[in-house]
Amino acid sequence: MRYSESDFERVRSTLRWLIEENASAPWASYAEEELAQDAQDIEDATRVTSVAEAFRFLRDQGGRTSFLDYRGILDPLDGFATRETDDTSDSDEADFRRYLTGTYGIPAEEFP
Repeated sequence: MRYSESDFERVRSTLRWLIEENASAPWASYAEEELAQDAQDIEDATRVTSVAEAFRFLRDQGGRTSFLDYRGILDPLDGFATRETDDTSDSDEADFRRYLTGTYGIPAEEFP
């Protein structure tokens, strides 16, 4: 699938924002080692060049197992049709995983 560089820069910006949000949360630790890890994570987010890499980054960044919540990051082409509801079900998540596999080539076995 083709996406523009500006579309994908928004993906990288959002990944960086997620890290910065977690780092600035009231419960965040400001230990030197964790601050260095946050800086490394931001650097890693800057190097993401595909949806598959964005998926792996999200998956590995905190044990995320529900990816539909990150549709804006994982579907820069905005091709996944969603229902007009705030509620998501297991079948919605399963549909989204199949979409990611079929559209962006993320192997099904990589999903937690």
